[in-house]
Amino acid sequence: MKESSEERMRQMMLHKEALQLRREQGRQTVERIMRANEYKKQQILNKIQKDEERCESLRRQKMELLQTRRNARDEAGRLKESIQQKFEIIQRKGELDVSFALLLKSIAENDVAIRNYRRSFLLNCEFPSVNDFRAEVAQEPK
Repeated sequence: MKESSEERMRQMMLHKEALQLRREQGRQTVERIMRANEYKKQQILNKIQKDEERCESLRRQKMELLQTRRNARDEAGRLKESIQQKFEIIQRKGELDVSFALLLKSIAENDVAIRNYRRSFLLNCEFPSVNDFRAEVAQEPK
């Protein structure tokens, strides 16, 4: 009888130990799931921050481009006004035939300079392409 009660006690201890192990495994599973969810949450927050930074960068580039265009437009307007003033002076002095060729040459040189400036500006600008965006989206974990 002593052996059976000892056996029974041993069985109860094993049963209690098994229950405790299952509870511990359950707790560890819950902790692991919580860590995984926290990791996913952090990844989403990082993506949102990265997208916001990209949008801000694009907005700044757009503003710089608009400002450059305004400056080029203003410069062209000043140049046009200067040429008109020179032409009016030439007309008033009556030296139209001699100075007209010089005026046309000045206009042509300034027009070429403006075109070269615009071309160099556009060549130096980097705009993200659709393919870059698609590649970036394809690399993101789902």
